[in-house]
Amino acid sequence: VMYFLFIRPQSKKASDHQKMLAALKRNDEVVTTGGLIGKIAELNDKLVTLEIAPNVRVRVERNQIAAISSYGRMPRREKGEQS
Repeated sequence: VMYFLFIRPQSKKASDHQKMLAALKRNDEVVTTGGLIGKIAELNDKLVTLEIAPNVRVRVERNQIAAISSYGRMPRREKGEQS
């Protein structure tokens, strides 16, 4: 009974997260465990480079990607628009 209440859901959640990480590709918009939202600019086996603002890129470990963003695409800024 304990297996079905605690262990099984946790292992299923971990398995789903691994599948999501394996399916990541360029231009996916993702959320990190730290709350950063960005678009994938580059990725390899261990690291992901996220563009979090125009011309601002950060590198994060691939396993720190929490989810593919459900917030929609980052809004495009018009030329000359300041944030």
